[in-house]
Amino acid sequence: MNADVAEWLRAAISHAREVRRPLIIEGDFRTPFAALGVATQFLDARYQVQMVVVVPRRAESLLAVASAHFRQIQRTGHAVEVSVAEHDARWTDVRDVLAAVSAERGVEVTMLDGSGNGLPTGSSDSFNRARAGGPTKRAAVEWLGELRRITDFARSLPPRATDLALLIELHQVALREVVPAMNLPASSTTGPQLESRLAAEAQSLRRQLSALPTSDPSTTAAPEMPVIGR
Repeated sequence: MNADVAEWLRAAISHAREVRRPLIIEGDFRTPFAALGVATQFLDARYQVQMVVVVPRRAESLLAVASAHFRQIQRTGHAVEVSVAEHDARWTDVRDVLAAVSAERGVEVTMLDGSGNGLPTGSSDSFNRARAGGPTKRAAVEWLGELRRITDFARSLPPRATDLALLIELHQVALREVVPAMNLPASSTTGPQLESRLAAEAQSLRRQLSALPTSDPSTTAAPEMPVIGR
């Protein structure tokens, strides 16, 4: 959002608040603290405030961030770096802000999972469970397809440490959470073959990351691969 649009939006919201218009404000707000600031302004103006937050699974939000990042590169040739640590820190902020807002008198908090189902509010436990949940079988298949697409595209780009670390983490999420969610029969060869391919891809990405110059300020160490056993 450019500065002119941001100023227009700020003025529009301020005017609506002054003339007591009911409002629905939708967006990612860049940071959860921005959402808290907006809620506080309306509380101070004696509005009834309801905050609705969609809490996707970590696997889904991490893949969505990666997909948006590589789509931006595909469209424009460049994009702001993204990292696993920044992604996770942002969602930790969301959890903390929700806890603060839940304790704020006059704010009604509604949490929804990625499918639109209601979640219990007032506790970090339900937030953490929603973030840690596994996808449905169909969603797992789509998730793996998107991971393969962005990995193939990333292979065509000059290697960058943050991109490689992001892809390595996504492959580990695939092995830990997504493949098990497919509930493949124990007698099926599909599961072991899929796990073998994902593990090999992750190891290849790790080797590519290790080969980058150590002077690269974006170089980050990727976590070790989990041991997969069936």
